[in-house]
Amino acid sequence: TGSLYIRANDFRLANADGTQNHITAANSGAVSLRYSGSPKLATTSTGIDVTGTVTADGLTVDGNATIGQTSASDRTLSVGSAGATHFDVTTAGATGIVTLNATNDSTAGKINLQTADTNRLLISNNGDVSFYEDTGTTAKFFWDASAESLGIGTTSPSAPLTVRTGSAGSSVASFKNSGGFGLSITPQVGGSGSVTDIRLAGGESLSFSPNNSEAMRIDSSGRVGIGTSTPNYLLDVEGSGA
Repeated sequence: TGSLYIRANDFRLANADGTQNHITAANSGAVSLRYSGSPKLATTSTGIDVTGTVTADGLTVDGNATIGQTSASDRTLSVGSAGATHFDVTTAGATGIVTLNATNDSTAGKINLQTADTNRLLISNNGDVSFYEDTGTTAKFFWDASAESLGIGTTSPSAPLTVRTGSAGSSVASFKNSGGFGLSITPQVGGSGSVTDIRLAGGESLSFSPNNSEAMRIDSSGRVGIGTSTPNYLLDVEGSGA
């Protein structure tokens, strides 16, 4: 029912013949817990130092966590139960490569990135990648891994690049510089079907150059030149022959 005080400059709790220390405490220094004489947990001036694997029912870190700070070898952080890793982060030595891997023993693994509990990025186990609009409900930028196709505004790209807008008459592509000069492509829906409206901003010309040599030009006045970059008529065709 009383108290027990042990005072020593160098404290050691050892086995019966003194060949293995169980607990050591240096004067004004580290306290070390040992297994079969080898230190496994020791206090330091900034916290604790653990040698080996930590097995715990839970973990709360109030601050930053660093893995492999003083070594260039690979380091892995795994989350999950035995035989069923759900998520792991691996750094590849000193190369600076970080690998994220999500797996599961019962369902297909995927990586889902959210902010404010809203979907932003989804990487499926088949390689498909989805980027969501602001509400996080619909993927508007989609990479189809098996088809090697990219969809903007659609999750079913029918070509290597498929762009779909939300309404008829909206531009599907715009290429302009900081001054507003460039090209915009707008599908237009008419009574007899659909057409494509290619518009140039800033009074520019549209030229077609197969093999890096201009073959046809539409100038800012709507005149078409074939074999000439300065058409003088609605259709101006020039060549070395007739």
